[in-house]
Parts: sequence; C-alpha cells; structure tokens
Amino acid sequence: MVLGLDALYDLDLYGILELLRETPQSLGTLIIIGHNPAIAETCRHLASDAIDGPIARELMQGYEPGTATLFNVASDWAGLSPNTATLGTVLRP
Repeated sequence: MVLGLDALYDLDLYGILELLRETPQSLGTLIIIGHNPAIAETCRHLASDAIDGPIARELMQGYEPGTATLFNVASDWAGLSPNTATLGTVLRP
C-alpha cells in the first residue's frame, strides 16, 4: 500500500512522531519520504539513545537529500520512542 500525505511536508518532529504512532498495528514495515529539517530531526531524535555508536555519529554529521535511515522498532507503533527504536543503518546517496 502506498499512501501520499501532503500534510507531511509541513509537519515538524512532533507531528511526524504523532503520525508514526498512529500507524495501524497491522503494518509491519513503514517507509517515510520527507523533507528536511523535520525528517532529519525525527531520525536524530529516534537515534538519540544510540548517540555514542558509530552509526548514530554518522547520522549526526548531516542528513543530505536522498539519505535513508533504517530503524528496528521493538514495540507497536503507538509506543515508538528512542527507547523502542534501534538505529540499524544510514544509507547515503
């Protein structure tokens, strides 16, 4: 299923988190394509528990257009937080 949300363009970090937490539990994989600075801030926020790791340090160096970030989430979407999201990898163009 692909769903386009024009409102995503105007959301800040907290708006994106709210949107993510409203994701149906039946959806196991979620891809968000967003704009900076909000998408970068959201990724950095979710990675904040891993700030000392090498992948998180790379994420903190910048978030250029086309960057993708993978998180594994150990909760339902409603419980999404830095405590439940584990940073997997950062892919740069």
